[in-house]
Amino acid sequence: MQDGDCIVCFNRRTIFSLARQLKKQHKRETAIIFGSLPPLTKLEQAAKFNDLDHPCKVLLATDAIGMGINLNIRRVIFYSVIRLNREVIPAYHAQQIAGRAGRYRHHWESGTVMAYKDDDNELLAGLMAERIPDVEQAGINPNFEQLETFSYHLPNASLAQLLDIFLSICTIHPHYFSCGMESIREVASAIEHIKNLPLRDRYTFCLVPVKMERKALMTALVKFVKRYAANQLITYDYFHQQIKPLLIPAAKIEQLMDLNDAYDAVGIYLWLSYRFPVCS
Repeated sequence: MQDGDCIVCFNRRTIFSLARQLKKQHKRETAIIFGSLPPLTKLEQAAKFNDLDHPCKVLLATDAIGMGINLNIRRVIFYSVIRLNREVIPAYHAQQIAGRAGRYRHHWESGTVMAYKDDDNELLAGLMAERIPDVEQAGINPNFEQLETFSYHLPNASLAQLLDIFLSICTIHPHYFSCGMESIREVASAIEHIKNLPLRDRYTFCLVPVKMERKALMTALVKFVKRYAANQLITYDYFHQQIKPLLIPAAKIEQLMDLNDAYDAVGIYLWLSYRFPVCS
């Protein structure tokens, strides 16, 4: 390992395992960045790594570093070029991440990229040399007014059913494709049983930026919707009771994810407070 190195992994467990190994065997302090970390924590870790006077000179990260964070990386090292789904990372993804090394006006004037395992270097070289095709389509979703029109003709259909019908009969220009409907439909199904909720409000709740796979977040969202439909305030005390079980100092990765869930629940509350201010 050298100063300015960044090892890119696609697994949080691998990141923490490498951090322990580097600390124990090589006395290397590391900064850690992955996607579900709160934004402020990411910035703190980035600042520690970027500070030339700080002893932390090595960064361990997921592909979350690909965009949006300025980092003094000299060398990007792919721990693997195979993602968790056992597929080789796309060339555009590899090039985007590799491009974080040797950025303009950063400490290192030039950057390099390599694989952690010798056997992956030939495959990585091919990915770096591959030409990236032009973007030919953009993703779009139906707006509320379109769904409202469908609802007028199908008054007994649920929001999930309206979405399914819309997608089954709509025609999209070749320059576009439908995207992101799975998460919207999943939230629509989760709150379908809640009564006294106008269609516009129901659709707004379906647009909440929530991680579907995190049960604690989905449970909190459904509880928020129930209180809103019952015309009850979501007070600080009520909200605190919802996230209190997650606020435990982390000793394991699973507990760290619980703390991330608590932070994301605050984000959900904030997102909703801008759209339903009288409820918060």
